[in-house]
Amino acid sequence: MPCRVAQSEPTAKSNNDTEKTKMRVNKSCDQCRLRKVRCIVPAPTPNSPGSAATVCVHCANRNEHCNFSAFRRRARVKVPAELLALHQQKSKPSVGSSPNQHHDDTDTGELYIDRILQCGPQDAVLYDESASIVKAPDSRVPSSSMSFFSNHRVTSLAERLGTEPLRDLVENLNELMMHRVCHKQPAGPSLTDIRFEKPAVSPLATMPPQLASGFVDAFFEHVHPVYPFLDQMDFTWRLLDIDPIPGATSNAAFSALHHTIMALGSQYFSGGDFVAGSGQAWELFQVALGLLPEILAPPVSLVNLQALTAMAIFAMNPCCLQLDQTLISEAARMAQMLRYHKSGIVEIAHLRTFWVIYYLEKISSFSECTSSLLADQDIGVMIPLAPESMFGPYNFFVSAIRLGRISSIAYSSLFSISASLKPRAACLSAIANVRRMLEDWRQSIPALFRPGEATDIGADAGHSTKLALLWTQYSYYNIVFALERRALQVVADDNEASRANQESKANLVMAARSVIELIRFIDVEPSVPIFLSGIMPLSALFILFDFVIHNPSHSSTQENLALLDAASRYFSLIDVASKGILPGNIISEFAGIARRYSLRFAAGPAVLNGGDLSSGASVASAESNHSAPTNSMVTGLEGFHLANGSSMTGMTPLSFTTGTSDIQSFGMVDWQGLNYPTPDTSGYNGPSGVQTGELKTMFGWIFPDWGEIELK
Repeated sequence: MPCRVAQSEPTAKSNNDTEKTKMRVNKSCDQCRLRKVRCIVPAPTPNSPGSAATVCVHCANRNEHCNFSAFRRRARVKVPAELLALHQQKSKPSVGSSPNQHHDDTDTGELYIDRILQCGPQDAVLYDESASIVKAPDSRVPSSSMSFFSNHRVTSLAERLGTEPLRDLVENLNELMMHRVCHKQPAGPSLTDIRFEKPAVSPLATMPPQLASGFVDAFFEHVHPVYPFLDQMDFTWRLLDIDPIPGATSNAAFSALHHTIMALGSQYFSGGDFVAGSGQAWELFQVALGLLPEILAPPVSLVNLQALTAMAIFAMNPCCLQLDQTLISEAARMAQMLRYHKSGIVEIAHLRTFWVIYYLEKISSFSECTSSLLADQDIGVMIPLAPESMFGPYNFFVSAIRLGRISSIAYSSLFSISASLKPRAACLSAIANVRRMLEDWRQSIPALFRPGEATDIGADAGHSTKLALLWTQYSYYNIVFALERRALQVVADDNEASRANQESKANLVMAARSVIELIRFIDVEPSVPIFLSGIMPLSALFILFDFVIHNPSHSSTQENLALLDAASRYFSLIDVASKGILPGNIISEFAGIARRYSLRFAAGPAVLNGGDLSSGASVASAESNHSAPTNSMVTGLEGFHLANGSSMTGMTPLSFTTGTSDIQSFGMVDWQGLNYPTPDTSGYNGPSGVQTGELKTMFGWIFPDWGEIELK
């Protein structure tokens, strides 16, 4: 620090007192701060009395009282005790570890942009971003867990199947999505009818007050505990003061917030729909869509941000999935513009809204294979209490924020463009670091909600409890899917890493099995986010399909086939409930292909190499010789929660942990026989990569998938 010139004690004391006095008063008056305008104070004239009160130009013109409040001290960042204890535990070096073994989580070494700036253009292969939706490039491992079917992978599977049913299925699925979903295609009908226009008459104008109040109550009962960005009492009082119907005297942002909250609540009164433009929920949400330009226009305030947050939550549902990433990104941008991420002068309402946006944006960015808009190194505000997000001993709010941070670290260290520059040793270190953080997080979750534990919250559990359970488990397994696939790619060419390779395969299978077992908690209704109802079950189905085809004789194959059948029935229900909008039936064909292949494999080489599956005693004998799965999931459709309240018998959950004990916990006899395609076995011929397209597009995503980028 630069040295200061010493002063005599009286002078220094006088100057310090003067400096403290100046710092006690804000430079802007209360009225200008409320309006978020510049406070212009005229310079004192020689003739003005020294004791005259200071009045800014705006207050003088409006003849208002001008008051300069005392300056608030910057609030100290309060870290919850559980987070502080975890950080201190991580900071302690383990016995025998070298000083350089642990490094900053956000350190990714040299960035690709640095190489471009220093060395000029680099040798890179860029792939068309809009050429395909379902089919992925060959040598990429994404943070998204959904894209599987590269040309080499399809070829590898087709060679094992002996026919072309998979290739035809993937082609048909891709063609369906390109013509029905992707708006960049000039031909083909669109499934969406999203317009940013205000209706001529608000639905509130003709809605009974009791029904409108019921929608709001349903939101705070079923939705708000998982996304606690509002204060219910404050919102109720504001309803009494502000006319929520759009008009000349109404607040556009609050009107959008109110209509979106009612849209979310109306879904629990059978007002939701899988189709955009249909249903009572959409009629209410359409008002908010029409007000979106006014919400985004400056100046913005907390209400604008809350309206965007509510709209983003609604957009995660199947009916308007095309908007979710846009609205979440805009909310993140607005939160940073309002300085809610690092301002010392923030209120609880500001913090609640920011942290809900934080974990939604982090999890969404990881699934979308993009870097987060919220820079973790620039966040310095406390996490407020959210009692409504406490499910018994489980603090869902804090846990979701912690997992969002882990997903950000995982993406930057393993799946970003610059992460591809890392040597193999650095990648293995990053994988171990993320695994350790994931396991620490998992152990901090109470047993009832903890991934890998027997979960039985009861058939009568509320919607918010099931939603919190699914977000907790599926967000965790989403990271596990990406992490273990990345680990398989890193150790694919290392003979000494066969043990680690087998553990990654087992972890991947166990995670997929757990995801499918959890579908019994999913309500087949339009109020469930598509990430929970579609994307994660689909990811698990693809993983198990791949394992069954490559391990038809494994001891766990029959259990995996039973799970595939359960997933197939689930997607058939999705198809029926959405009236074909969500292509569940075509997804169900994967389970049929896997079971037919397993039967042909058991029937012997004659059938496997071209025998007719539908005829012949060999196939019938093979089917009779298959051991019947013991899981109750293979019986009927009792397993899925429908709108009429029907339920399914429980499934026995599988244990999932991270560590060497996974081999024993999974119960596999022949570990070395567990096959899975890796870059060298599936025809990969490029360097390890980090990006592919994803199958979120199957459920209405209008943006194309990323192409492949090879760094040399």
